[in-house]
Amino acid sequence: DEQERGYDASYIDCYMKEFGATEEEARKHVKQMISSAWEKMNRECLVLPTNPNPFPPSFARVALNAARACPVMYQCEKDGRLLDLEEHIKMLLVDRI
Repeated sequence: DEQERGYDASYIDCYMKEFGATEEEARKHVKQMISSAWEKMNRECLVLPTNPNPFPPSFARVALNAARACPVMYQCEKDGRLLDLEEHIKMLLVDRI
């Protein structure tokens, strides 16, 4: 496993080491960061801004879809894996509703 060899640390692991936080505190922090970023993206991409959005709609759509994938990735089991992650990503980014 790459993580055991020190090649692949998750943000949660890094946060725990840097701030002496528990896993629960680190996960709470990540969820808050995702929520805050999601609110900012919605405001910029979905709400009619006072100034026109400088990005083309296709870029905004890709950015929003990538943001939608983040919560799924951080809902993994303790080993950091979600068996259906590939299928979730495909549904979020590839399949049409």
